[in-house]
Amino acid sequence: MRAEVVLRALAQVGGEAISETQARGRGWTAQLEPLDSVRLGVMVISRSLLVIEGEDDGLVTPVYDHMRRSMVRGGG
Repeated sequence: MRAEVVLRALAQVGGEAISETQARGRGWTAQLEPLDSVRLGVMVISRSLLVIEGEDDGLVTPVYDHMRRSMVRGGG
């Protein structure tokens, strides 16, 4: 998933991009971290990990839930 798509989805829950791979919202931050690519036959599949952090579960859980729905194949 391209970083722009992830940042757009984070904006839907109040996030504001602070870099090409980071966003911040009320009570949470999110960081997109690159993982090693995987080779599948002749294709190379890029992978990333989205880390969402915050001290108040009541603020972080809705962001996490939204991203789980938004990032499934086909956009939920």
